Amino acid sequence: MVSTRAALENAFTEARKEVFRATRGWAMRHWLELDLSAAQLKTLMALKDEGPSTIGHVAEMLGITLPTASHLVDKLVHSGYVERADDPEDRRRAVARPSARGEELLSRLQEGDSQYTRHCLDRISDEDLAAFVQGLRAFARATRDLNADPALEQELMLVGKKER
Repeated sequence: MVSTRAALENAFTEARKEVFRATRGWAMRHWLELDLSAAQLKTLMALKDEGPSTIGHVAEMLGITLPTASHLVDKLVHSGYVERADDPEDRRRAVARPSARGEELLSRLQEGDSQYTRHCLDRISDEDLAAFVQGLRAFARATRDLNADPALEQELMLVGKKER
């Protein structure tokens, strides 16, 4: 007999897949409009997560060479997704950070279509929405807890590399 916990975890996984399948078309529209390579998008996302960074730090974060990082940042600057400025700690160096255009792009990709979300929420009862929000908050707490555990993060990274 399957435990109630296992059944709930299974139901969660299936529901998450169903939501992903149902919303993929709406989300995919934004991804297909991209005029960036995967490496450029990774660079932009890393700059968003880390904040203003030197080219050396970008190279470190992405595990690439300094010339490759410089080339990626240059392309993002040229396309208007990234800005370069003098490093306030050392004016001989420059730091890169997402521009307003880059921030807007990442928000659109990460948050999806707010109008679509609004229409979905309009179709959920207040009771179901309250339960959904409670569940999402619990899941967010669990992810924060996991992200705060460096040993677990290392373990998950190793597992991910083995699966590839």
